[in-house]
Amino acid sequence: MKSKQWIESEWNFEADIEPFQKGVYSGPPENCFPDEGGYAVITEATLGKITFSREALVDMLTENTVQSIEEEIYEEDAGA
Repeated sequence: MKSKQWIESEWNFEADIEPFQKGVYSGPPENCFPDEGGYAVITEATLGKITFSREALVDMLTENTVQSIEEEIYEEDAGA
């Protein structure tokens, strides 16, 4: 029987968070604009004493995985 050993690690993320701003779609054209913001972009991630850029995270994981982490960061910040 094979046994697996798991190591739990704590990551810390720094991110730029762009708050959501609802667009205006009615009224004079000069006062209208689309929805803006509503996202987070990881600027760096730290695991222990090692710091990674967003690009390094994408290389280690995938773009979709990093985007999922960013969505979770945004939702957590928006709920705070």
